[in-house]
Amino acid sequence: DFIIGRNERRCWKNTHRAGFMVRATINGLMSDTRLPDDARNIISELVSELESLRKTSDRQKLRLRAIDDNLASAASLQRDFFPRTSPKFKGVQLATLHLPADRVSGDFYDVARIDESHVGLFLADPTGHGFSAGLLGAFAFGAARRATASFPMEPNLVLAAVNAEILDARLSECQFVTAVYAVYDERKRVVTWSRAGAPYPVSVEFDRGVTEIRSEGPMLGVSSATAGAFAVCSRNLGDGASLFFHTDGIES
Repeated sequence: DFIIGRNERRCWKNTHRAGFMVRATINGLMSDTRLPDDARNIISELVSELESLRKTSDRQKLRLRAIDDNLASAASLQRDFFPRTSPKFKGVQLATLHLPADRVSGDFYDVARIDESHVGLFLADPTGHGFSAGLLGAFAFGAARRATASFPMEPNLVLAAVNAEILDARLSECQFVTAVYAVYDERKRVVTWSRAGAPYPVSVEFDRGVTEIRSEGPMLGVSSATAGAFAVCSRNLGDGASLFFHTDGIES
């Protein structure tokens, strides 16, 4: 870092010195009474163009700074959608990790208590990256909230409802969304879920090792898939067992 900083300072000094030399040379030429009028006009036009370019560069810097500030605000707003605290589980620890590739990403997740013995988990990942994916992710997030209010214990119904809402919106630039909705039963220690094009969940158990749990489920926004298209899976979480739901970003 020190070497880079030193080179940057040297480069700036050289550029500044060159600019001073150019200005000094131009001023000297313009003050020379022997300079032909045509040459004087050409130099004046060049000076005017250089000044215009400098102003354009300053405006571009301001625009880039404004865009960066807006992206920072959007990223902060996206984080506000995520749960600030997770529900307390009996005998199970919940851990989440969100590392966006850009300032704003499409990945969204939500964890909320359904009743005294059930907790719901929703995970969505629109295809693509950046601001447009983030907007679509927020749309899917809101649709999931509405769906889970109607039938929080039925993962396949939730995904079918989110899919229908995305299709009904008829978004002109609609990309597709992968998602998972899961319900954890604290009394039975069983996780029940459906997936929509998302990577297969990974189970880690002492007696079975590491396994992918495969099931059918199309991406959201592709076709008018009904609840029957989203297979329902269940897994008992025994002592020491782990179950990972993730987006495709973890694979890359």
